[in-house]
Amino acid sequence: LYLFNIEGCSNKNASDSGVRYLVKSFSKNFGNCDSTSNYCASLKLNYPLFTAADNDFIKDSLNNRIKRMILSPVFQWKSNTPDQLADSLFSDYKRIKKEFPDSPIRYELERKADVLLNSVEIIALEFYEFSYLGGAHPNSVKIHTNLSPQTGREISLDELLIKGYEEKLNSVGERKFREERNIKPEDDLEKAGFWFKDNKFLLNRNFLVSNSGLRFFFNDYEIAPHSVGPTEIFISFEQIKDLINPESLLTGLH
Repeated sequence: LYLFNIEGCSNKNASDSGVRYLVKSFSKNFGNCDSTSNYCASLKLNYPLFTAADNDFIKDSLNNRIKRMILSPVFQWKSNTPDQLADSLFSDYKRIKKEFPDSPIRYELERKADVLLNSVEIIALEFYEFSYLGGAHPNSVKIHTNLSPQTGREISLDELLIKGYEEKLNSVGERKFREERNIKPEDDLEKAGFWFKDNKFLLNRNFLVSNSGLRFFFNDYEIAPHSVGPTEIFISFEQIKDLINPESLLTGLH
């Protein structure tokens, strides 16, 4: 039985936003986590630590958001540090192994937060989690967040596009979705294996701003069974140029 953790960081510089950050890593194991052991629980974290912004309020706001994502509770225990998150994971694992000592179960939890866009207009974050805490299969999730480097607050789709954008954006999104999933325009979505309210395609709000467009991500189980997997849709700015609010932060990107 052993317990260890590794912490590290690497430098990441901003392009021109004035926001700078380090990439921090944390790893901690409980038990024997070699490739064949059935007695193991592991936690891996990788996330940005913002070191500079226009002011300390914005820097703290960005870091607090990362903290909420990376340290969100796995079970009922609230965690304020990576070590506390590891302790909560390992405590439950020890409970399970005590109740079912012959079970081959391993616990794995990996979380990553990446800065995928760092511009004057927008900081785009992608949060990824992979977990196996028992059950039939592992689970994974991606959550996208777009923040203002001037204020640190989240930017909504309604702020970026003109009023009444929904119908055309969903139309473009459905066309891209059908292309991605090889569904013919005339085919029924429900019969194709997808779950949408009233059997009508609708984009979610899990979107990421890039230099060239918007990426929407449907997680596992969100619109289809686990066997189908997640779905990502990319809509270029060129495809929705008439929907972009000329006073929004997107004007500096497209």
